[in-house]
Amino acid sequence: MQFVEIISSGPVNEELKNYIDDLECYHKIAHSGKGGAASVRLVVSDEELSSTLEELEKRLKEEKVVVYELNAVIPEDEEKDEEEELKIGRFFKTSREELRDVIESPVNLSINFFIMIIMSSIVAGIGILQQNVAIVIGAMVIAPFLGPNMLISFGITLGSTKLIYRGLYVGAIATAIAVIISVLWGVGSDQIHDVPRDYVVSYQDIALAMACGFAGALSVMSRQGVALVGVMVAAALLPPLISAGLFLGGGYYGASFNKVILFGINIVCLILSGVIMFYISGITPNTWWQKEQARKRTVNAVIVLGLLLSILAVLVWLMGRN
Repeated sequence: MQFVEIISSGPVNEELKNYIDDLECYHKIAHSGKGGAASVRLVVSDEELSSTLEELEKRLKEEKVVVYELNAVIPEDEEKDEEEELKIGRFFKTSREELRDVIESPVNLSINFFIMIIMSSIVAGIGILQQNVAIVIGAMVIAPFLGPNMLISFGITLGSTKLIYRGLYVGAIATAIAVIISVLWGVGSDQIHDVPRDYVVSYQDIALAMACGFAGALSVMSRQGVALVGVMVAAALLPPLISAGLFLGGGYYGASFNKVILFGINIVCLILSGVIMFYISGITPNTWWQKEQARKRTVNAVIVLGLLLSILAVLVWLMGRN
């Protein structure tokens, strides 16, 4: 490990501060009372030192960088206790690496992933247009929507921007494919006018999405019922997403907007409940400096998601009054 200190005669410039705030390593910014001087302290692994210094150099202005070799960390991580220390969760006994593999491995842009998204979108579209619940349920079975949302929640809990970005990227690709298919279908379909359009989002939908998120996190931690919970999560996301695209393509913009709001509420609720469940289960990073950073990011994420959910809930309330 290496100890990196950035010394500045004044406040740290904003570009440098933003880069440091996004680092997953332990860091702390200290300010002096005299002249506004500041120093930034980082603990960086040997492997990441070179790349970190290169990125810091790009953003330095008046600041100076000093690197020290870190000879000891208290409390020190013991190699012999590694397996025991990685046992996590107050509800389940599993290693962090095993849990990460279970959550992360299905979230990739493979050929199978694209096929499942396309097929589930087509099947869901048929079920919605024919108003056949059994067909829509069949689409939920094959829709791979559980993975990206759980990966985002898991990444927030660990303070890992890499996992968060991967979940967002894969989830956005899946959403875009489903929307494109449904919008094009809505443009050319003559059945869209028969689909009921008077559905209004209710607070029961929020409770349903929160329950799906809690169940999703529990299922991946316990390795039980993942497929069934995946159907629950798909039930919260796939029908409103496909319906929104169909209505948009068919020119029913009000109905499409209702479905978009429902989809947004479900996404926020799934991620928020997943973060809460992972956090209360005691899932944290390996090292003490990562734990502090992860806790801070988790709290900030919960606040942001809570505010976003509150805004959407108010919007639902206003829509219900009209």
